[in-house]
Amino acid sequence: KLDSESIVYLLDQYAQEPMGGNTRLSNKTKSQLISSMIEFKNIFTILTYFIDTGNNDHDIPVGIMNCIKSFSTFYASQLINIHDLYVADGYRNQGIAKMMFDKVQKIGEDLN
Repeated sequence: KLDSESIVYLLDQYAQEPMGGNTRLSNKTKSQLISSMIEFKNIFTILTYFIDTGNNDHDIPVGIMNCIKSFSTFYASQLINIHDLYVADGYRNQGIAKMMFDKVQKIGEDLN
């Protein structure tokens, strides 16, 4: 459940920034997001957390990358499209996005 809450939380934060449209996710979107992602089947999410040991070991969600598995006709192989990439303000420029890119690259290499 923590991951589901983190996905909704981070996407809502992203939506409120200029690249996300400067508006919160609707309550309808928030309530349907996880079940819709599960139903779609070709989507997966990479999350990153900041481990705050001074706060009862509470993990703070700070980064999200939503990816969609697809197919390249030019290479006759699977590929991954990155649909959303967001790192929370205050955690940017610390290599978090690079860690997520490295992870999705490894997943992509393992597909083929």
